[in-house]
Order: sequence, then C-alpha cells, then structure tokens
Amino acid sequence: MRLCYEAIRMAEAASDQYPKALAQRTLAEALFVLDSRDPQSAERAMLEAIRLQQAIGAQARARPQLPELRPYAAGPGEGEKARAYLTQAIDMFQQMGMAWDLDQAKQVLQASR
Repeated sequence: MRLCYEAIRMAEAASDQYPKALAQRTLAEALFVLDSRDPQSAERAMLEAIRLQQAIGAQARARPQLPELRPYAAGPGEGEKARAYLTQAIDMFQQMGMAWDLDQAKQVLQASR
C-alpha cells in the first residue's frame, strides 16, 4: 500500500491523472486484500480510480471496472449495494456490446437473489 500512496503522490506532483488512476485502482485492490477491516476504504479508492479515468476521458477503461466494485461492497449488510453496482454494470455492458461480460454479470446477479 505504501508504494500505491507514493505513486499517487508522484502522479499528483507530475499532474498526470492516468497514472494516478492506475495507482488508485491498485490501492483499492491492496486495501481489499490486506485490510479487510475497512472495506469502505477499498470501495472509495476504486470509486476514485473510476472517477479519475472518467474525468480524463478514459470511459472505455473506467466503465468495465464498475462491476469490480461488487466485492468491495459485499460486506455484511451490503448485498443491496452490491446488486446496485451489478445492475449498473449490466446496463453498461449492454450499451458497450460486451456480450461475455454481460452474461457473466447477469449470472452473478441472478445468484445473488
């Protein structure tokens, strides 16, 4: 996680949003795996990565990451939030014509009910 924070700091110093978004994404993964006591931190980091990518016009990269939020929102009592993220992902996959991802997301949503 220390390296992620350093990468974010360096990207900010260079005013380069794309590496910052990638570092945020990696931070989200690290927080999720290494600090399971605070799943909200991982969720915030992933949302920030998506926000940054959308801000720089990298929607093609940011939009498919939304379903990856599901595990971050799947803590105790978070099932409804996870289903909401998954529903958004299904809509995005339909819009982008991502058939395989759409099918996978629909299967996960069906299993969560």
